[in-house]
Amino acid sequence: MTAIAETHPTDPFEPGAINAIEGLDPVDPAFTQVLRVTTALNLIPLAIGASIFDLLLIRHIEGPYGLITALAWIAAIVMIVTFPSRRVSRWGYRIGEGQLRVARGWLFRTDTIVPFVRVQHIDVGQGRSSAGSACRT
Repeated sequence: MTAIAETHPTDPFEPGAINAIEGLDPVDPAFTQVLRVTTALNLIPLAIGASIFDLLLIRHIEGPYGLITALAWIAAIVMIVTFPSRRVSRWGYRIGEGQLRVARGWLFRTDTIVPFVRVQHIDVGQGRSSAGSACRT
């Protein structure tokens, strides 16, 4: 007789473990790249602003240029590389009997359940003019 392996992770703090325990499907891994681009578009202007601030501040205090710039760019790179994959691992969905369930978050968990009878219209697009799909209830 063979033993059946446990498919659910036992550590609830492991990324994606909460979704696996609740029986939710993970989102498409390509969504990580979308979040990386979005994070970069938000953080790179801040890092550039920190570089300009560093340049202007150093002129007045006559100190070594680059400390604030280096810290800002390192923080931006670390956030662009790590945060999107952690965020995607905390998203899950399940299409069940007459409803769609979407759960996300870890510390503040949001669980949304939408019955199909409440869905009136769905737009799905791909390409430059569309940022993904939209669902209106």
